[in-house]
Amino acid sequence: MGAAIIIRPIMTAEESPSPLFSPEPLQEAIGKVAVDRAIDHLLTYRIASHWTPLAKVGSRVRVPLGRGNQLVDGVLVEMIDAADSADGLKRQGWKMKSIAEIDDRVAPIPTELIDLARWTSQYYLCPLGLVLSSMIPAAAKRQVAVPTRDVLCLAPDAEIKLQAPGLSRQAKAGFDRLRSVLRAAGEDCGELRTVMAAAGISRLILRRLLTHGVVIRKKIRLTPNPAGSDPAVTSHVRRQSDAIALTDDQRAAWEEIHPLLEKDEFAVRLLYGVTGSGKTELYLRALERVIERGRRGIVLIPDISLTTHMVDRFIQRFEKVVVLHSGMSESTRHQHWQAAASGWADVVIGTRSAIFAPVPNCGLIVVDEEHDPGFKQDNTPRYHARDVAIRRAQLSGIPILLGSATPSLESWHNSETLTHFKRVELLHRPASVELPEVILVDMHAERRKRKGICALSMRLEAELKAVIQRGRQAILLLNRRGWAHYVGCSRCDWSLNCEHCDAHMVVHHHRASASRAGRYVQCHYCLTSRILPTLCPACGAKLIELGQGTQRVQEELEKLFSSDIMIRMDGDSMRNLDDYRRALRDFEQGTTRILLGTQMVAKGLDFPGVGLVGVLDADMAQSSPDFRAAERTFDLISQVAGRCGRRDEKGRVIVQTSDVRSAAIIYASRHDYRGFVASELPHRKAFGYPPFCRMARLVISHKERPQATEMGRRLAEILIPLAEKEGCRWQGPQNPPMEFQDDWFRIEFIMFGPIASNVQRTLTHLRREPIFQELSRWLTVDVDPVNLR
Repeated sequence: MGAAIIIRPIMTAEESPSPLFSPEPLQEAIGKVAVDRAIDHLLTYRIASHWTPLAKVGSRVRVPLGRGNQLVDGVLVEMIDAADSADGLKRQGWKMKSIAEIDDRVAPIPTELIDLARWTSQYYLCPLGLVLSSMIPAAAKRQVAVPTRDVLCLAPDAEIKLQAPGLSRQAKAGFDRLRSVLRAAGEDCGELRTVMAAAGISRLILRRLLTHGVVIRKKIRLTPNPAGSDPAVTSHVRRQSDAIALTDDQRAAWEEIHPLLEKDEFAVRLLYGVTGSGKTELYLRALERVIERGRRGIVLIPDISLTTHMVDRFIQRFEKVVVLHSGMSESTRHQHWQAAASGWADVVIGTRSAIFAPVPNCGLIVVDEEHDPGFKQDNTPRYHARDVAIRRAQLSGIPILLGSATPSLESWHNSETLTHFKRVELLHRPASVELPEVILVDMHAERRKRKGICALSMRLEAELKAVIQRGRQAILLLNRRGWAHYVGCSRCDWSLNCEHCDAHMVVHHHRASASRAGRYVQCHYCLTSRILPTLCPACGAKLIELGQGTQRVQEELEKLFSSDIMIRMDGDSMRNLDDYRRALRDFEQGTTRILLGTQMVAKGLDFPGVGLVGVLDADMAQSSPDFRAAERTFDLISQVAGRCGRRDEKGRVIVQTSDVRSAAIIYASRHDYRGFVASELPHRKAFGYPPFCRMARLVISHKERPQATEMGRRLAEILIPLAEKEGCRWQGPQNPPMEFQDDWFRIEFIMFGPIASNVQRTLTHLRREPIFQELSRWLTVDVDPVNLR
């Protein structure tokens, strides 16, 4: 049960006896506030005497801003004694505004996290106030009610109050029954409705007992339930206190990790292990040791879809676990965030924002699937959670584990070149279980042998039928949702494109109807939708649909197998976290035999019954204009291939591709990560791409193309000389791969620096230029970008 928190009311500016402006000599404290606005500097405010007892560094405050004195939220990041600064401020003739409110209902941001926010603000070129605002969930700022339960307790002096006149015999008899029920349960309090029913107490009797004070009614906050609220989903989770016996590889890795947990020193360990080698067991043991030492841990995962499987593993070993991600209800997220801030939780599991969890006395950070691009935030502040986690560990002086079967080339390179960044390897699966056999299917040759459009090759169909007959399970990956990704005319050159983006509209089916009237098209960038036209609007000819998505594959599978034994996991079918839980529970229990999905099925899942994995359109990612395209192709195939054959039977993987000569696909089929690294790094080095440099991307967006072009020209006049001075090279101004997106025309610059400090100095100088403030409304800066679309 979470610790009780006393809530005091906020004193508003109207209730405050001090005026908004304070021209008189300062006698109290002065505070510097980072407001929740795109303002690059701190603002100085007077802290009136009645606020001084509540004012703490990290407190949420409201302050007047601008000529209209609009009240805005912010965080108090510095406090200065008024006696030390009043004379100087008086000589400058300042007319200082006062802090209007201090909200002590929200726990202050710890100093450690304020230091982390300062680094994040500077490194990712984002105002400090916006970084600090992102650290606190919106539900905590608004004080959304957390889940509570009504309980009934016996008053400490109940026996005395029972002797007072006015209490009927029926009420006394009801009290006796209530006391017997609670004593039988060995408790002083019980859930209100439960004990009323057990004691046979009516509402009238309860009201009389409450009036006379012999019982007390309370509201208590519920203990966080990390597994979710649906009993049907969570009932299969059982506590497992005993650790699994380690393999020789795991034991050797543990001997390298364990000494780091016995001392409070910063260190980074890249845990590189093939899929199914037991990395999670090492995470669990490391956290157990940290908790034994009285400290706590944070575990980051890249995707909400992974939380269900990961949480189930962790709550089998730990009692006090909380979860933080955007898929939770506001009330539940606030509850779990408070449990983390109060120190109740031993382990915090979450997606990228969980790195800002105010965990007291944190002793270890774990980043699972550290290579995943999902750790990069795609809006302000555009931080990379893995890199922020490393910085937090450094500021706190604690170790951090980065785990992956396919480490990012940046992390691999760091483990080769940095003294504090070392690699620990797990090269074998437990019990001599072999990695699955991978078979490449050339889809060009397949189309010559087979008429019509088929998503599944003949080899994959045969393997699917065989694995189902053997009572095993299969996972199919196609990293594109929908039905078809191109609609065009069969006669002229017309194609159905989004009116708001440089993108094709994707065909989707309403599952309730397979007719054309039940189909629509959607842009996957701006999410614009419309009814699918029946004829070409230019010439009236029939339309053709090319390409395939998960819906099309599902319908093809339903012609071969019963729909009852398959499930589709993608952004269209999984609407909330309970959908994920039910889908994974049914697959784990064998109710469903075929799991079809997008990249959410490619990582983190561990099901012993999977004997076959099929990868459709394996070379899809390689068509993107991104220097990381080969790396992402290798990662995706390697990760999903690792989902099968994880126990007693060797699995098989069928990879369908139109490019059987692709180096990334060939190395993935051999499970040869080192070979891929040796092949890819020379290309990166020759062209000057990460990990041999650092990058920043600046994008100007405007509703009108001429204005975007002119802004790009003006920015180039300032940026290019600054970049040259710091030894950086650049590309641009130029059109990005997607020039028009969501009704915005875009111009980009890409800057490359030998090391991070060169890029940082260039951006710092740019930040001080007047044009930066002038264009800030239309300018986006992305440091270490992972998406170059």
